[in-house]
Amino acid sequence: MTYELNNNEKSEIITQHLRNLEFNKYNLTMSLKEENAVQSPNTDNIEELQTRLAEIIAKQEALFDELDSLAENK
Repeated sequence: MTYELNNNEKSEIITQHLRNLEFNKYNLTMSLKEENAVQSPNTDNIEELQTRLAEIIAKQEALFDELDSLAENK
């Protein structure tokens, strides 16, 4: 027997992913604040953190698009 997820179940999974990404985004934001708070911030660390933040935002946008797609197919 095969089970297929319905759109509500898929939406719940996507929402969980979005929540995890938001936690990660906030954590990176705090790391950026910490790095910028020191007298001599490490620019390599700042660039890495900013890159990771941009990647999270891109992932969130993709997941929001998927949520929109599921809503349209109801």
